[in-house]
Amino acid sequence: MVFKLLVLLTVVILVPALSCGSEGDKPVVPTPTPIAVSASEFYSAYQQNEVGAEAKYNDKLVKVSGKVGQIDGYDVKLIGGAMGASGIAIGMLTEAIICKVDKDDKDSIVDLKVGSDVTVVGSSKGLGFTDIELQDCKVQ
Repeated sequence: MVFKLLVLLTVVILVPALSCGSEGDKPVVPTPTPIAVSASEFYSAYQQNEVGAEAKYNDKLVKVSGKVGQIDGYDVKLIGGAMGASGIAIGMLTEAIICKVDKDDKDSIVDLKVGSDVTVVGSSKGLGFTDIELQDCKVQ
């Protein structure tokens, strides 16, 4: 009986004390692993089956690698399809993956050039009229 009482006291007193951190501790929220995909595969997925692509990518973190087709302010546009690549010459990039970069991350785009290979990570918002939008982008 005394042994059971000691075990019960240990559980009641020690276990909660061990599981609690100090008052200033914040819970650690794991960062999801981004889905890695090339710009052409990413764009093609939406062209082939928009509903399937939305289920796979929308509101998820994606890591897209491709060529910079245009830099428009804080929007870095990657070439997603063949039509987008041919449109660069006339200054109108379509079939693009538009990466919305936060102004606080401007240093990550200062040295980018059209035609450069780049990898971006952002939250996919899906296909608009002709482009896919990624929000909260980070250029790597």
